[in-house]
Amino acid sequence: MHSVTNTGSDAVRDDGVSGGPQTRRPGLWWRAGLDILVVLAGLALLIWGVVVLADPSVTCRGVEMSPGDLCHKSSYTSLRTDTVQSYEQRRHAVAQSRPTVIVLGAVTTAFGALMVYRRFSR
Repeated sequence: MHSVTNTGSDAVRDDGVSGGPQTRRPGLWWRAGLDILVVLAGLALLIWGVVVLADPSVTCRGVEMSPGDLCHKSSYTSLRTDTVQSYEQRRHAVAQSRPTVIVLGAVTTAFGALMVYRRFSR
């Protein structure tokens, strides 16, 4: 049997098992904030995958491409490399990444929601 005693600002719970009262951890709200941040990050990924990646325009470093255009890929050290992608290749790459981003956003959102639920259901 659990009994809760409120002594001012500190809630104390006696679970009857550990041998005495246990105070709630002061980091509860800080940790809950991080859990909510995980939910928001998952929602951002989900929305980005559904809305932004559904845009049919294909770009190369911010410039819209049209069929037949080529894009020199960039690297960490150079804005232009010898590796070239066509309009069709870039469009295919975006189309392939969209389901991955959507699923990752959904899984992250569900995981964060589960963490928030478990944190407040104690």
